[in-house]
Amino acid sequence: TSLMVGFPGETEEQFQELLDFVKEAQLENVGVFQYSDEEMAASSRLPNHVPEQVKQQRFDRLMEAQLEV
Repeated sequence: TSLMVGFPGETEEQFQELLDFVKEAQLENVGVFQYSDEEMAASSRLPNHVPEQVKQQRFDRLMEAQLEV
């Protein structure tokens, strides 16, 4: 399963839902990556980009939760 954190507009509440899901689902193999802008991608023009520090914190929290599985 591949999961992304930090997509433009992602709220803390939405991230918490993802985190709760990972904890409950007990997935065996999870890959997590952080959203990154690509110049020509439509998502680069979306509002409310998540700061890099927040993306890193969310990535770390999600990976920590997965390690507990």
